[in-house]
Amino acid sequence: MKLKVLQTITMLSKYFVYGVLIQVLLMNLLFAEKTSAQKAVSVKEVDIAIELKNSNVKDLFKTVEKLTDFNIHYDRVELGDKLKKNISIPSGSMKVSDLLIEISRQVDVKFKQVNQDVSVVNLSKDQNTGNEPLSVYLLVDVDISGKITDENGEGLPGASVV
Repeated sequence: MKLKVLQTITMLSKYFVYGVLIQVLLMNLLFAEKTSAQKAVSVKEVDIAIELKNSNVKDLFKTVEKLTDFNIHYDRVELGDKLKKNISIPSGSMKVSDLLIEISRQVDVKFKQVNQDVSVVNLSKDQNTGNEPLSVYLLVDVDISGKITDENGEGLPGASVV
């Protein structure tokens, strides 16, 4: 009787160890995948296929956010009735920049992209409307290395630069 219990415990222990090893190996495969989640992409490089006809600007912004990785920010008070204005966009595939320029032409707004964020600004009558309807600023990640020291020149343990 004791021998059967001991054999059962040994067998279950082996299966447990095998299961843990297989999980560790599979998790390493998942983490080995190269990703580009933090890479900033210009709106001039991203294609979008949009199928909206006669929709308002607010719905169009939501659709662009769903179909791309861009976040569109705007002030509801500043834009006011422009968000409710119905516009017509030609259907088919186009660059996001072309879509934003078309919206700018029809609604009289200006777009500014900083990395994945696109902000919308109302063009008032007193501003120079000769400016570009779309400005793109991509910030590049910079690696910083070095040693953080105190006033005596000794390294500080656990210190980091963000």
